[in-house]
Amino acid sequence: EQHPKCVALLKTESSICDPSDGQVWSQRQLSTYNYFDETHWKYLKTQQRTNFSNVRFSDLRRNCDSSAFVYRDAIYSEKRKYPYIWHTFYYQVYANMFHKYRETWRQSVGAGACMNGIAVITLACLCFVSGPIYILSRFFNVFLPLFIVVYLAVIGGVNLFVDLDAFQITMWCAYVGILCAWLALGYAVAYDEYSLFHILPSCGHLRASTDSAQNEAVVAKIKSEYFQVRVYPIVEQLLMQRF
Repeated sequence: EQHPKCVALLKTESSICDPSDGQVWSQRQLSTYNYFDETHWKYLKTQQRTNFSNVRFSDLRRNCDSSAFVYRDAIYSEKRKYPYIWHTFYYQVYANMFHKYRETWRQSVGAGACMNGIAVITLACLCFVSGPIYILSRFFNVFLPLFIVVYLAVIGGVNLFVDLDAFQITMWCAYVGILCAWLALGYAVAYDEYSLFHILPSCGHLRASTDSAQNEAVVAKIKSEYFQVRVYPIVEQLLMQRF
């Protein structure tokens, strides 16, 4: 089924990126501010006719400009990004500095090229050798107490609740409880980030306009759309039950 957050995000997108309103996405500001994805905008206009029925997060990612382009300095100046989560994580978070210095190395000459080359080699080792080892070690350290219990039960034939002392059982249970709470909270945060990723998924940044009046108009439109999506159905249901 379609998640309510998806509808709310679609309403928000249609409010933000409408170039016909002369708002944040007006043509005179495109070169300075945000990347306008015409493919995504046409998809939104088409689905808006049916009030975004049966639109899912995956549909938003697929209906974007996915043509190849070169990342330069994705964190600070790139107006565009790939509409896929793993691409974005790799280019904007994990290997951002590697690609930044590699692009600088390709354009530099003389001593600068040598220094940037050393930086590229160092960052490549960190990203593609040390990085995966570090990530795996973090996962191993977090789940090590669980692995120990499974190993003792399968290989050593040790029953956790029979063969160990009460103090050890209590500490292990406390750790597992904290780990479960951490995973539940982490899932909630990750899902919110996953949902927010789909607001203009091919746009690297979401900059406001230099005109405060235009920004206020966009904010008012977003609030109006949010009211129609989240609050109005509740009010309508209460009135129908009352009268």
